[in-house]
Amino acid sequence: WVIVLGALSALMYLLARRPVERMAYRVATSPWKAALVGLTAQILFFPVLVLTVILLAVSIIGIPLLLAVPFALVALVIGALVGFTAVARHIGGSAETRFGWQHDNPYLAVVIGVGLIMLVSFFASVLGIPGGPLKVFAIILGILGFIIQYVAWTVGFGALLLTRSGTRYYWGESTGPAPTPPPPTGGPEYPTPPTEG
Repeated sequence: WVIVLGALSALMYLLARRPVERMAYRVATSPWKAALVGLTAQILFFPVLVLTVILLAVSIIGIPLLLAVPFALVALVIGALVGFTAVARHIGGSAETRFGWQHDNPYLAVVIGVGLIMLVSFFASVLGIPGGPLKVFAIILGILGFIIQYVAWTVGFGALLLTRSGTRYYWGESTGPAPTPPPPTGGPEYPTPPTEG
């Protein structure tokens, strides 16, 4: 699963590099805001989905649009993966900066980020193989690993929404990006967003 997720994240970075970089910048500068927006979106997702389906079903014009719902859900899953990739990109880039790894390879940063996010869950799986007394530690690490992954997905989904699927640095932005600045707070480099306001 770590290998598959790493490969998918690298593919998302290849296909959507600019949106991922915008989202990664938002993760770096507003992680709590992204987490709050992502959590709120998760809470509202099913009520909004059910309400939308009901409204489309009761209206004559909306019945054909029901066919688009599965495609919208697939697009949402892909968007969530792009958001997760942005979180992995930021974590991997920050780790490279902190430990002095000079790779200058964003794909490697993405894979490192995925590995760090999944590290606790990986150790939980390894500890659970022999069973016995280690099973308790495996369960504890498994819960902790799940929380870490959940936070990463939630922050990534929030960054996706805050950047309009990576098309903007922030929701109200209407102009294009400026040149690349020095890296924010000692982390990986991201393009500069326009000034808010």
